[in-house]
Amino acid sequence: LEWARKFDYVFLAQLPAVEKMKKDGVENVHWLPLACLPCVDPSREELKVLPKEHLGQWGLEKKHDAVFVGFLNNGWESGGNSRVEYLDKVFAAHPDSWFSFNCFFEEAAIHYARGRVGFNVSITNDLNMRFFENMSYGTCLVTNTDVHGIEELGFEDGKHFVGYKGVDDAVEKVGWCLDNPMERESIAEAGHELAREKHTYECRINEMLKIVGV
Repeated sequence: LEWARKFDYVFLAQLPAVEKMKKDGVENVHWLPLACLPCVDPSREELKVLPKEHLGQWGLEKKHDAVFVGFLNNGWESGGNSRVEYLDKVFAAHPDSWFSFNCFFEEAAIHYARGRVGFNVSITNDLNMRFFENMSYGTCLVTNTDVHGIEELGFEDGKHFVGYKGVDDAVEKVGWCLDNPMERESIAEAGHELAREKHTYECRINEMLKIVGV
């Protein structure tokens, strides 16, 4: 708040924080969600590391049931989601999966593209980077829906991603995706197109410049 009061315009990545900051006296504050970076794209020629006969949207073999790249937590005192609990149960039910906590950019894109499902669980109802990045990689996103801002950005459960509520539902939804490859890949394609069309960092910068009046 001390820093925000020094600026003419303030942009926040999480929707609920906008009203909170306004109530705390910062009036010219706007929601600017996170996004994806199109240049990190497994379709780039130099990233096609496997022979063309391998399956997969980008020429990369679909070798994992579920993929998660990110840091772990055991939940917060505020009652946030525990990634340890979710991943433990999802990976136990679908053991042909892949995890890393120290994998970024092109390397992360390749691993997600090799997954049949990209798994996401936000910790404190936040619309995180993985939400946009996973769809940008062309892999079907399975994510929790207890976050703020999904509908406002035009994303629809069952059309652009597969949503779940709770641990048991997460395991079930991953299983549904694995059992229904045609529907899964159709959702992946729709999410990919929407993310690349309207939710890149270029889109966010243009929105910022529009609000500022440049």
